[in-house]
Amino acid sequence: MARSYLKTYFTLLFICLLAVGLFNFVVDPLWLHNGNQLTGFTLSTNERIAKTNLLRQASPESYDCFIFGTSRLTLLNESAFKANRCFNYSFSQGELEEFVAYAKFVKRRGFRPNKIYIEIIHTPAAQALVSGDTLSSPAAEVVVPETDFRPYFFSLDTLWISIKAILLKYPRLMMPWWIITIAGYTIAIFMGLFLLRHPSISLNLSKK
Repeated sequence: MARSYLKTYFTLLFICLLAVGLFNFVVDPLWLHNGNQLTGFTLSTNERIAKTNLLRQASPESYDCFIFGTSRLTLLNESAFKANRCFNYSFSQGELEEFVAYAKFVKRRGFRPNKIYIEIIHTPAAQALVSGDTLSSPAAEVVVPETDFRPYFFSLDTLWISIKAILLKYPRLMMPWWIITIAGYTIAIFMGLFLLRHPSISLNLSKK
């Protein structure tokens, strides 16, 4: 009977992991493929990684214009640039050194933009560039993430990001996060207790 229970437990666990993985894959919170296929809204938690993942999926002919800036430009609608196909590579707390590093990354990926827009920020590095001096601060590096789908199956944080992406698109469904968390754990506990008290159900499920 113990083997039957374990078989049922691992079967249910596999089904849950598969359902969570498929849900995360469709919502795609980490931009590992084409973004949110359900609502079109993707909640970005790390703009550098998300936009780098998005750019890696594009061909060099996809964009002939790039925009580098800070959080002030992250919401800039690149489609407003009618004469070019622009990619908005802006991210929060962006520094000039990072813009240079990411521009080099764009070049290594084979892109040859006709225009590049850079936000002017008031930092020592920007002032040095305007005055013609060389950058004295250490060079920044581009974070190029690996295409790893494991968080889509095994990370509660990734699942919560996917859920928030759906809830933010439909505010009427929004509930405090702690209610959703408690409800999920409560359902899981009661399912486990129910199967323990009714081993015949576990046996029947395993036979099927």
